[in-house]
Amino acid sequence: MEVRERILMRADEMFMKHGVKSISMDDIARDLGISKKTIYQYFSNKEELVVEVSKTYFTREIQSCEGIAHKSENAVDEMMKVVYMSIKSLRDLNPSLIFDIQKYYPKAWEHFEAYKNGYVFDKLRENLRQGIEEGIYRDNINIDIVARMRISQIDASLNPNYFPPDIFHFSEIQIQMMENYILGIATEKGRKLYQQYRDKSFSDQSQNQLIK
Repeated sequence: MEVRERILMRADEMFMKHGVKSISMDDIARDLGISKKTIYQYFSNKEELVVEVSKTYFTREIQSCEGIAHKSENAVDEMMKVVYMSIKSLRDLNPSLIFDIQKYYPKAWEHFEAYKNGYVFDKLRENLRQGIEEGIYRDNINIDIVARMRISQIDASLNPNYFPPDIFHFSEIQIQMMENYILGIATEKGRKLYQQYRDKSFSDQSQNQLIK
């Protein structure tokens, strides 16, 4: 693996676990067993590193979502698999990470906003259209409004003022929100599919580990 990729990967892991503000370039260099000077050969400062970590993370998320879309049986299956992927991806998220980036690294925050309000919003609209065509989402929903409602759920789930991390587990928040979202727009056929997939997911030990 190239040095730059190692730096990005380890910085991503450390930021995810400890937040961004508390991790210094010295911490990353020491953890990797390299000099800080080596890091500065690839990234001019910490802000550039945070931005590149963000870009790499969202590129990886997009690739994962596209892979799920190609393999999913229907719109409900896709939505559930994406949510479970997000739970796994953000399982060790430090609640301060979102606050740190929003307050101290606006350029990195722009990438999050672009990903959420661009790619995620468009995928939600595609999923809703697909579900309506498949007869598993109601055909009287307003696609743009419902997609924006789902975006607002994502924002709320990451807001510690709404869901203090010492009280609410991230995975349980996501599962509850997903269930209310899907059941709120599903037809009877869609509800049966959701229950079928949910029962199967929770009978799988590896899936159970996500919510512990």
